[in-house]
Amino acid sequence: MISDSYSNRDRLSFAACRFPTYYGFSLLTRFPRLGHLLKSQCLSVSQCLSRTRRRPGLRLRHGLCAALRPCLLGIARSFLLVFFVFAPLQAETLQSAFDAAGAGGGYDKYIELQLGDTLTGGLTIPVGSSACIKGNGAILDLQTSSIQIQGKGAVLDIDHCVIMNGGDPLYGLGQGALNFVGGEGNIISNTFYMNTVGIRIYSTSPGLILVKNNIIVLNSQTGLLCQLYHEPQVFYNNCWGNVYGNYLIDCG
Repeated sequence: MISDSYSNRDRLSFAACRFPTYYGFSLLTRFPRLGHLLKSQCLSVSQCLSRTRRRPGLRLRHGLCAALRPCLLGIARSFLLVFFVFAPLQAETLQSAFDAAGAGGGYDKYIELQLGDTLTGGLTIPVGSSACIKGNGAILDLQTSSIQIQGKGAVLDIDHCVIMNGGDPLYGLGQGALNFVGGEGNIISNTFYMNTVGIRIYSTSPGLILVKNNIIVLNSQTGLLCQLYHEPQVFYNNCWGNVYGNYLIDCG
């Protein structure tokens, strides 16, 4: 004979299935196959419970739990698929974050990111525009593109970002993760990792760029490239593993 406590647990089990079932239906609009998978798993739970109720001699501990275990594991796998496979596909681009950002802190564009954020692609800061990127540990995956600071009056202050995969190897020393061409800025407490050139500074007046407290490592060409005589202010950076040297000053 099935006790009242079993009936209560039965009702609780059905209640627990309602949330993932509803969630499964809500996914149909965005991920139809995944939504149907969740729905089918939850329906399987209901069928298992129905079969168990028709066997009055079955003990809850052995029968019900054994029947539900595969179905609940299927639901768990489905949710893991949502969060660990589909979530990364929604990564924001750096350019779109820049375009959407408002003014703040005296800059035309003020972007504050959080630890765990990943922004992809490159960015161009045009002549006369100023921008600040506060990374707080966020990753900027440039995907062989770069951050361009172009022309007189273009300003970029950037700190606490992990900047990687910047610069197209086909351009050689002509493109780095950060490219200052006549612009200015402060580059403080960032990590430059696995780029072609970490920071490239070209034809910029002396004293307009500060490079301080950065980690610049394992870039395929050089860590810091300064061209046309104009050296930046460089202090307390940790540079190693850059193939053609950590610092390259080209005065030709």
